[in-house]
Amino acid sequence: MSEEAGPPLAAISYRPGNGNALDAVMSTIASRLLNNGYRVAGAVKQNTHRPGRRRCDMKLEILHSGETISISEDRGPEARGCSLDTGALESAVGMTITGLERGADILIVNRFGKLEANGRGFRPAIEFAVGHDLPCLVGVSHEYIGAWQEFIGAVGDVLPVQVDDVWQWWLGAQTSTIQDLRAAV
Repeated sequence: MSEEAGPPLAAISYRPGNGNALDAVMSTIASRLLNNGYRVAGAVKQNTHRPGRRRCDMKLEILHSGETISISEDRGPEARGCSLDTGALESAVGMTITGLERGADILIVNRFGKLEANGRGFRPAIEFAVGHDLPCLVGVSHEYIGAWQEFIGAVGDVLPVQVDDVWQWWLGAQTSTIQDLRAAV
């Protein structure tokens, strides 16, 4: 990505152990945007805890369609490592890009993590949104904030895991986008 002025970009930076709070903030913001008539592309994460399992089942809600897709591999009750089903995640990315192509006001990506830092995962959706001047709101683990900033060109806002702060960013992003459009005319 370049360092030129572009769409408003924000990373919600969270620390290990704070992923559930991030999920709640992202879901709240997505619901608020959708309820206010905005066209939202992207995905928010939902965890389902199962008794007797060390790991939760992960699902993504695809925001433009409301469809839910499981992104967990069932590796048994004692599984400790990553249970991400990368094939299912890639399907979610494709669905997100379809939503972007149909028209969106904002892209929400619940996580920019290891896959995205290595050029995979939701990275193509983020590139599509930035290439079409769409605001992007992305959850980024503190561990990957450097990779995020390198990817987007060290621009963008870093926000706390707080609904009010994220909503204020969105209101400012809208104002900024409107002013940019007026200046271009």
